[in-house]
Amino acid sequence: MKLFGHPLHLIFIHFPSALLPMDWVCYFLAYQFGGESFRQASFYALIGGAAIGWLAILTGAIDLAKISSTKRAAINQGLLHAGLNGSVLVVYSIIAFADFQKYPHLPDASLGILITKAILLTVMISGNFIGGNLILKHKVGIEE
Repeated sequence: MKLFGHPLHLIFIHFPSALLPMDWVCYFLAYQFGGESFRQASFYALIGGAAIGWLAILTGAIDLAKISSTKRAAINQGLLHAGLNGSVLVVYSIIAFADFQKYPHLPDASLGILITKAILLTVMISGNFIGGNLILKHKVGIEE
C-alpha cells in the first residue's frame, strides 16, 4: 500500500520499532532508580508504539493480501512475520490499556513487566528480521 509512491507499512513500522524499545529503556530506568518521570516517559512511548503499531498491522495486512498466490514462500514468511509481530502488539496493547486505565497514577515498575517486555522485544526483533527479508528478497510492499 502506497501513498504518493511511498510504502505506508515501511513508514509506520519505524515508530513501534523505536518507541517500544524506548519504552523498555525508560521502564528499566524507572524500575532501577524509581522516579515518576521515567515511568511517564515509558507510558508515552508505549502508547505511541502500540497505537502506530496497529496502523503498521493494517497496512502490512493490505500488502500481504496483494502478494501473488504463486509466491508461496513470501506468503508463508508474511504470515509468520504478521503472527509474531501481531502477537507482540496484542500483548503490548493489553499492557498499554491497563496502564491507561490507571493514568495519571501509574503503578511502579515491576520486574515481571520488565521481563515480559524484554521477551516481547526479542520476538519483535525476530519478526522484524523476517519482515526485512520480505522487503529485500521478495520486494513485498515496494514493488507492485
